[in-house]
Amino acid sequence: DSPSIAPQHFSRVCTPSGAMAVNMRSPCHQAAKSADHGGKESGKKSRNNRFGSATWEHTQLNRSICEIADRGDSDGLLTLAHVKQSRMSMVNLSTALHRLARLAGEDGWSSWDKSDFRFKALNFQIKLKIMEISAGHSQDYVRCLSTLAWAYGRLQDFDPELMKMIASLAIQQLRAFKSFELVNLLWGFAKLQLSQPELFQAAQEHIFVNAGGFSARCLSMAAWSYATSRGQH
Repeated sequence: DSPSIAPQHFSRVCTPSGAMAVNMRSPCHQAAKSADHGGKESGKKSRNNRFGSATWEHTQLNRSICEIADRGDSDGLLTLAHVKQSRMSMVNLSTALHRLARLAGEDGWSSWDKSDFRFKALNFQIKLKIMEISAGHSQDYVRCLSTLAWAYGRLQDFDPELMKMIASLAIQQLRAFKSFELVNLLWGFAKLQLSQPELFQAAQEHIFVNAGGFSARCLSMAAWSYATSRGQH
């Protein structure tokens, strides 16, 4: 049954034992390594980039997010995100949303109320960061775009304006996406049944030209996304 292809693969992506799990979670680990190294040298920033600087504080936040989520504590995760929201980087914000999505069911079911003011505040901070990135055209956050689209698709909850900005940024930075990041992005939009013909057309052309860099799993996920979203375009 073709509609089940994407959920199965994304289950693999999101589990620690999955072959692609390290890639899906690597922004946390990359930020940690970068910040730890930079912190020893400067005590402040590991990279001189307005949006992508990994600081010791951001690294610790990501570790806390992952530790709380690993305990299955969605309430604790929402509280942490709310208390630290003004100090969270784009990686922190996308990691928090991703971990909340992993604690939810694929049909959007969750043990926490999506009308919770803490969840709304998290979404608002994400939107502000995306607006900043849109102004700066940073390539450092293509993985965050992918993570956000996947998470909103799984949660079945989204802000139309935010998703439009994510699609626009993705089109501009298509070449910067790794294969699994791009198909995660497409899956999220397809899951939400959002009409983004420009994104899907641009991604289709990119995939055709670079098909050799896509695994059979990624290609099957992309095929599912196009089949699912066909009626929207």
